Amino acid sequence: MIRLAYFSSIAPRRPAFDREAILTASRRNNQQFGITGMLIHHKGDYLQILEGPTEPVLRVFAAIAKDPRHTGVTEIFREPISSLSFPDISMGFYDLDSMGARVDGFEKFLREHFDLGALQPSGALALFDLFRPARPPDAALSAGHPAGAR
Repeated sequence: MIRLAYFSSIAPRRPAFDREAILTASRRNNQQFGITGMLIHHKGDYLQILEGPTEPVLRVFAAIAKDPRHTGVTEIFREPISSLSFPDISMGFYDLDSMGARVDGFEKFLREHFDLGALQPSGALALFDLFRPARPPDAALSAGHPAGAR
């Protein structure tokens, strides 16, 4: 199994798309292939973590990289894992434009990592840690992760 995180932006001059329809289809497809993860939106940018069996995760990421609704798709990290961090979430979603200030730790995160597009692996993991269900302090995704590894 692997965990892969990437950053992308909404492609310029693209017609508005139905985010809810895309999330519904993604949840259905991810569940079918044993993929879990989280998608975070902030000011036209997306940060997503996908985890699960290696081949399905890589296929999904390849499809996202080719999707014309995205631009600047950048892999932040890819690492082998032995367990899922989002085991019951086929595709979690948070729109930080509407709720960011209400997420405990998000303002501090923004002060330290202002530009989502320039996130290093440790910063991306720290952001996803804010949204993990029942996240005990000693089980942080970022614990022991080598900063700067891609």
